[in-house]
Amino acid sequence: MDSDFISSEHSNQPLECGATRVTATAFSGASQQSEQPAARPRVSIVEDDEPVLSSLDRLLRSIGFKTSAFTSAEQLLESGHLADTDCLVLDISLPGMSGLELQR
Repeated sequence: MDSDFISSEHSNQPLECGATRVTATAFSGASQQSEQPAARPRVSIVEDDEPVLSSLDRLLRSIGFKTSAFTSAEQLLESGHLADTDCLVLDISLPGMSGLELQR
């Protein structure tokens, strides 16, 4: 992976890969004053294009996020993972319920 692709210096910079756009946000440890390590944020990814889903999943895991990957909005809703999701990465044009409908 190119070392300039994602780093903590790229806060809120959009990353584009074909029709997929992802915004990466750096998490600051400044507010973490306790001795226990902070829980890693969970990102749920909803994408019907399986190669894109797999790539996003690997990318987010490689930078320290816990991930859950789904091929449809309905699959995410049925999984029970929505309650423990800190961030959603949604494809806006999914079959069935769209990413925009899920986000509402």
